[in-house]
Amino acid sequence: MPALAVTRAETRWTVTVANPPANLVDPEMILELQGLVDKLEHDPDVTVVVFDSAKVDHFLGPYDMSRAARHVLRLGRAAGGVSQTTEGCDEQRL
Repeated sequence: MPALAVTRAETRWTVTVANPPANLVDPEMILELQGLVDKLEHDPDVTVVVFDSAKVDHFLGPYDMSRAARHVLRLGRAAGGVSQTTEGCDEQRL
């Protein structure tokens, strides 16, 4: 199930985060955000992007570290420049 729902109205996109139960930021959401940015970069009509949450009292949860290591290869540059292997990486960048 997608964690991001996009509503388009003229030059404005509203991106609603819905990743129950606590809107955790997980590898799939990072990939969705990466795809969203790609679409935004190729749509010259968009002038405003508003992010909101489907969960009224909470915007985003923490990053779900329990699954992060399994997705390093897929995240690539979207993960802040993490190389394709974690060997020899600067721990501050992970």
